[in-house]
Amino acid sequence: MGARGPLPLTAHERRLRGEAAPARTMADVGRPGRPTMPRNLGPDGRAEWRRVTRMLADRGLLDQADRAVITAYCRTWERWLELDGLAREYAEPTPAGRALSPEWRALRECTQQLLNLAAQLGMTPASRLRLPAPSQEQQADPIVELIRRADRSAG
Repeated sequence: MGARGPLPLTAHERRLRGEAAPARTMADVGRPGRPTMPRNLGPDGRAEWRRVTRMLADRGLLDQADRAVITAYCRTWERWLELDGLAREYAEPTPAGRALSPEWRALRECTQQLLNLAAQLGMTPASRLRLPAPSQEQQADPIVELIRRADRSAG
């Protein structure tokens, strides 16, 4: 089941509606920063850790508390790569109406788990729509800037 409720508004949309209260941001929720990489990740998991943490940091979404979710995502990624190789090597996809081989079933379950973890981290198209866009939050509203300039020149 998908996430419920309307998509969050940008800062500009909130101002247009006349909302004066600031919206909650990631800074209000946790401790921003880069969590440490677990030592027991394999080479593929370490590479994925670096890719994911870099991407989340660039978006301003990386938090110390995300370590467990990112670790689970990276371990699931390693498992997915292994199962994908096994399924391609040893298992034939079955025609419609027949039971899937154990390898393909495991791969399907791992794919679903990977997608669920990716959504928690804001790494799917649908989950990104629910995240605040840092660049929009930080951009100045042109109307507000015009009013400020007019106030400065009048005063």
